[in-house]
Amino acid sequence: MPKIKSILERIKQSPKEIIEMRFQFARYIFGIVVFAYFFVYLMNVGGFYWGYFTLDRLAIITYHLYSLVIITTFWFAYASIEYIILTHTSLKSPMIRVIVGIICLILALPPLLIHTGLISFS
Repeated sequence: MPKIKSILERIKQSPKEIIEMRFQFARYIFGIVVFAYFFVYLMNVGGFYWGYFTLDRLAIITYHLYSLVIITTFWFAYASIEYIILTHTSLKSPMIRVIVGIICLILALPPLLIHTGLISFS
């Protein structure tokens, strides 16, 4: 409990703490998802599979992990830009964060829609 209380006190004292925590969390999740995607992708391409993880299941896992890679990439990009804006510049307006968030969302939607088949070029 003392650790949780100290974290809550730091967040209340300095609003930058929550931004730093968001950035660190996004960074860790991004690293885990990208590692999992490329690990499964290389296992799939290399034909290295065993037991429950047959080639068909690895292909399905790779397909679904790609969507997570896209989402976490843009989440990490947004968290990085938010962290840079709030820690290294004097621009503290929340409107800038909203604009950056909308831009990241607009950039993330086309790859997801193409990947899921909702947009087709044929």
